[in-house]
Amino acid sequence: MQLLLDRKGDEIQIIEKIVEAAAGNRERGYTYLIVDALDECVIGLSDLLEFISRMLSISPHTKWIISSRNWPKIEKYLDTAQKARLCFELNEKSISAAVAIYIEFKVDGLVKRNQYTTTILDTVQRYLSQNANDT
Repeated sequence: MQLLLDRKGDEIQIIEKIVEAAAGNRERGYTYLIVDALDECVIGLSDLLEFISRMLSISPHTKWIISSRNWPKIEKYLDTAQKARLCFELNEKSISAAVAIYIEFKVDGLVKRNQYTTTILDTVQRYLSQNANDT
């Protein structure tokens, strides 16, 4: 496995081999795979979506939990897979509010630990909020 991880340039193929090995082991029962922020995959998104779609249709003992923004390209790939259930969070205001609360909580913790001034607190919180893109 380590040899696979040391290679550069073919990450999708490496992921496929790992997932296929895990999914192929039926002695363990179900295999659960979690893919977070699928929409943030910049390189190889189509390849990854095709692989996930294929695995959804041929591996009934593998359960996928996928988080992603509601992008038509992603929905199209996953919607065509057999037995796939799509649940997209469509309430952007709820997500934005949760992100804002999280940023405030984490910045408050930094201030307490590091004794930052109010100016630093405001600067850090403003920067994080502006660059969070509601995610």
